[in-house]
Amino acid sequence: MLTLTDSAINKFKEFLEKEGTPDSGVRISISLVGGCCSPSLDMDIANNAGWGDIILEKDNLKVFLEQKANNLLSDAIIDFDEEYGFLVA
Repeated sequence: MLTLTDSAINKFKEFLEKEGTPDSGVRISISLVGGCCSPSLDMDIANNAGWGDIILEKDNLKVFLEQKANNLLSDAIIDFDEEYGFLVA
C-alpha cells in the first residue's frame, strides 16, 4: 500500500489550505507517455474520488488514488523535501 510521510501529508494540507479547499483531497494519477518515457505521476486537488479510485485517509488528509497509480505505487513512499519537492521511492 502507498505510504505518505508526515512531511508529504503536511505539504498536501498546506496546498489545500492555500487553495481555500481544506476539506478537499489530493488525487494521484498516472499519465502514460508514449515512447521510451516512464509514466508521469500527477497530483491534483480533488473534491471527491473518481470512478474506481481507492480512497486513503491519514491524519485528516483524503487521498484519491487512481487504479493505475495504485498498481504502480503499491509499495511506494511519497515524501516531501524543501529542496527537491515531492519524492517517490
